[in-house]
Amino acid sequence: MKKVGIALIVIGIAILSYTGINQYIAYKERQALIETALKVKPIATDQNNKSTNDKANNKQQYNAKNPIGVLEIPKIDLTVPIVEGATQESLKNAVGHIEGTGKLGEINNNYAIAGHRSHTTGRFFNRLDEIELGDELIIKTATGEFKYLVFEKKVVTPDKVDVLNPIEGKSVVTLITCHPLYSNKQRLVVFAELKK
Repeated sequence: MKKVGIALIVIGIAILSYTGINQYIAYKERQALIETALKVKPIATDQNNKSTNDKANNKQQYNAKNPIGVLEIPKIDLTVPIVEGATQESLKNAVGHIEGTGKLGEINNNYAIAGHRSHTTGRFFNRLDEIELGDELIIKTATGEFKYLVFEKKVVTPDKVDVLNPIEGKSVVTLITCHPLYSNKQRLVVFAELKK
């Protein structure tokens, strides 16, 4: 019986160690992404909006190690890198700009960002439900800083993709995550408008 107890203790320590190491590695990867995001320069384009360097263009395609910015939400003490694309892999250590949605900081555009609410890595939007109207979101890129104020929050079914549509006359950032916490039955959506 004593051997079984010791074995259970060893297994417990191993599980805790494994979880702790994974969390630490994920933390270090996020920190590296944040540092990189603020140093990445946009690709130079010619008059036809084509990249002047095909190698650079290929590098800008989704890569979990290729962040495009940093999202900060002071209300919930969140600082997280933003990567291009909202795939399962990209959302492990970052939040992802949903491809095909608008441009950041431009009027008549809706820049949509997806993030996980989970038990392990990718817990970035776990506290998104605490956001209230008037709270501030900050997005930092290598080319500048954009401040947004929350003007709407709602819960929708996953098929309501109209939340990604632009709103005329506004520069909007939309944050999307699963709802309720640890479920994917609905989506929690937070809309914020660029501060003037």
